[in-house]
Order: sequence, then structure tokens, then C-alpha cells
Amino acid sequence: MEDKLRIRPTVLLPLRERSVFVNHYFKQGGIGGVFVPGYTRLASAEEVDVEIVFAKEQVTVHSRGIIRWKRITDQRNLPAGVGVEFVESERHTRDLLLEFTQGRAVTLTKRRTRRYPAMLEIEYASNSVFLTDITDDLSRDGASILTNHEVEVGDLILMRFKVPGQSNGIEVKCEVRWRQLDGRKGFGVRFIFDRPGAERRVRELIEEVKHQQAQLFGVPTP
Repeated sequence: MEDKLRIRPTVLLPLRERSVFVNHYFKQGGIGGVFVPGYTRLASAEEVDVEIVFAKEQVTVHSRGIIRWKRITDQRNLPAGVGVEFVESERHTRDLLLEFTQGRAVTLTKRRTRRYPAMLEIEYASNSVFLTDITDDLSRDGASILTNHEVEVGDLILMRFKVPGQSNGIEVKCEVRWRQLDGRKGFGVRFIFDRPGAERRVRELIEEVKHQQAQLFGVPTP
């Protein structure tokens, strides 16, 4: 049994204000992307989570991307770093980013709790069918699931999260809050902690994700 979690790399792009985003954005390929200083040890074509922080506006935007190219060494005034192309399913996020950084009034959804790019196998039953899928991300109060299986918003599902290195999974009652029918198909759930020890075990899992994320990628996360 694996004893390490599967975690996508996270690359951080801290910006002092939204007007400087244009210095990092590029239009080439697909739907464009951003240049992120550092992270040159990550492999080309690797899928990553991108976290863009606008300090002045106190806004953080998360997106999914793929490393398309790297600048291994500093060149004159150009730092070493990676070019991350947004994946097609992030077109809406890309559009919001461009509007926001051009000074337009846009509504950016703020999550109650931070989500972590951990991929865990889960088991659950839907319409009397026993299913196995993978989480796309995880937080203290919910998760996103990648799947072609259909569920309905409002469904209550008992999920079992299979944690590497642990013989017993974490069973959590979940409520389906949204579903995505095109692009990266899947759905999102909110945890309902009605079982002894479930909330504690989820919090311990999150702490382990944070620990391994820092070890693997040098990314400290709150």
C-alpha cells in the first residue's frame, strides 16, 4: 500500500497589485498562461495548480495549468522560471482574471476554506451502484470529485476516502453542492460530520497534505 499522498504541485505567483499581471501573462498557446518565477525543477508538461495573489486588493485566484516551457537560468532582467499555460477548462477563470487585472468590476468567489490539490481514491454508492472515483482537491469542509458518473445537486452520499498508509478509510457523509457537466466533468461536496472522529481525521489528513506539499515542492501553505 502506498504511504504517500498523490499531490499536484502548486506554483505561487505573488503580485503587489493587479496592474502588474500583464507583465506575467502571455497569449501564446491554447488560452494563454502566466510566467511564474522559480519552480524550474518541475517537469515540462506537468499539471500544476496556479495560485495568483494580489496583495493590494487582497484577492487570491486559483487555476489549473500545464508547464509548457522553462527558463532555467536568469537572463539579464529576466528571472528563471516556468511558463504555465491555462488548461481549456479554465477559460472562464482566465477571462475573469483579465477583466479584474484591467480594472473592471468583477465578482470573484472566495472560498470559506482553502482547497488542497490532493488526489485520493474514494468509494461511494449512487443510484444503488457502487462507484470508485478520484478527488480533484480537498478542504476541511468539502471536496471536488472528477467523474463521468451522474449525481444530483442535493444528493446525500456516504463517501469513503482511502488514505495511503492507513488500513481504514475515512467515512464522511457528503452533500452534493454543484456539478460540472462539460470540460472537467465532476461534482463538489460539502462534508457533514455526523460520525465520531470523522472531522478530526479529515483535519489530520489536511495537515499531512500540507506537510507533504511543503516537502515535495517547498510550498508553505496556511
